[in-house]
Amino acid sequence: MPEVAARFAQLADEYGSRKRAATALVEAWDWYTWPGLDLRPLRFERDLLRPGRRLAARPPVDVDVLRLGFDTQGRVAVVEEYSGFLHGRLYYETFFRHGDEVVEVAHFDTDGPIYLHEYRFEDGLMRSADMVARRGSGRESYAYTDGRISRVEIEHHGRSQAVLVAEHDDHGLLRLVEVTGRQTRERYVRPPAGFDLDVACRALEDELVALIPDAAARLPIDDPIACLALSYAGPATVTRHQRGHRRGARRPAHG
Repeated sequence: MPEVAARFAQLADEYGSRKRAATALVEAWDWYTWPGLDLRPLRFERDLLRPGRRLAARPPVDVDVLRLGFDTQGRVAVVEEYSGFLHGRLYYETFFRHGDEVVEVAHFDTDGPIYLHEYRFEDGLMRSADMVARRGSGRESYAYTDGRISRVEIEHHGRSQAVLVAEHDDHGLLRLVEVTGRQTRERYVRPPAGFDLDVACRALEDELVALIPDAAARLPIDDPIACLALSYAGPATVTRHQRGHRRGARRPAHG
């Protein structure tokens, strides 16, 4: 970790050289929906996200989109992120260095370096990810059973933060459980056979359309209402770019 932190401290002076070196390796460019691709195991499952989809062409400028550059071996060399909030402006850039059993990922915005990650592999499987960013550092260690990811140990600022335990069956990932201290919660459970997310979302929308006007009509208020705000128990979900701009375009410590 100290070596990664030292390299991160020098990253501001390396933007130009890293961009030139990574871009020179690009054999093909493709547009992808957010959140794109990620080499780290279980990155999407733990946040209930799907990897980005490849697009035939760039969408309208008011839509968040990523452009990925792949080298001759099909590995990601460059990631460019364009913000729909900023009318299609390029805002984030990520440059990859692929070595023997190690990959280094440098991420920048218009203010300079955001983070530097170092991924180490053994026998084709990622074993660790050391991460240093503007606001902190972290490390993830990965264990495998029969070639499938089974455990992720997460550290923040040198302290153990959580452990993710993955359960698999013949059809793939079945369940992902997070253990933090004495607390345990499920982060992911594979939907049952035949489950259709779009159908479930439409059913929920129909239920809300029926319930919300009825609840508003029963409010003990006689005066006219100019605005009705809905409040939920859980945190509101915002897009990645909205979150970045609300916080001054800064990311969490581990990207």
